Amino acid sequence: VQGIPRPPRSRRILDASETGTAQRVVSYAGSSLTEWELEAYYREALPRSGFRLIDAPPDAPRPRMESILLAAERGERVTFVVLDTDRRGQGVASILTVE
Repeated sequence: VQGIPRPPRSRRILDASETGTAQRVVSYAGSSLTEWELEAYYREALPRSGFRLIDAPPDAPRPRMESILLAAERGERVTFVVLDTDRRGQGVASILTVE
């Protein structure tokens, strides 16, 4: 995804967009970083790329998911980054952009 770095030592396993829209999803797998290390990586990388991290209000309900979810925006573009560790202990990052 333009302007968002690939996780270290990973490979792209999915790249999809819907014709006629600015929505796109890209998934990377095989990183030696766990989801927690990937979270730290993206918390630094996104602002360096001009994105502003969006934090949920303290009283907002927390999603019931085992993955880590980050949200960021840059101009009209909103990006969601979902981070997980696969059964082999390798990091997985899925990035969805919406404009």
